[in-house]
Amino acid sequence: MYEYAPKLKKTREKTSVGLSIMLGALSFGCSRLSIPLPWIYQLIAVACFGFSILVGGRYLLRDYIYRVVPNHGGVSPDLTVTECYGRRRTVVCRIALHEIAACQAVTAENRKSLAKACRGEACYPYVSERYPENEYLLTVEDGEKRYFVRICADQALVDLLTNYKEQ
Repeated sequence: MYEYAPKLKKTREKTSVGLSIMLGALSFGCSRLSIPLPWIYQLIAVACFGFSILVGGRYLLRDYIYRVVPNHGGVSPDLTVTECYGRRRTVVCRIALHEIAACQAVTAENRKSLAKACRGEACYPYVSERYPENEYLLTVEDGEKRYFVRICADQALVDLLTNYKEQ
């Protein structure tokens, strides 16, 4: 029915990975000099390289595709989230549209209040940027369970998710 694959610049993530690699290389190079306690510099280098691997694997190498597809035999269509990691594509989330209780835009002003609302509940971040511009928080109520899903969405996808609830 509908598919949205956001094209994100990821400049903050690229910058942080590049700076941490340079800091790690610099601190490892400083540990080779005749200074006291070179293991401290080597520890800093390992921490910087580990940080760059974690951020690179979480944000730079992953992309998500959001699709609204018909559910065969179900009541409503489904929102599926597909994770693209290299050439591999895996469906990581499938939510029936009638289970979505709310769709809230996440802005800089309401980010902290939404984070407080998510405390104690399961929150699944299916975004490939740390703070994307068009981020939405879906509140999903599946029977007795309640959980949250963070996605990037354009206006057409948001309209599709919110207008189905009104029908």
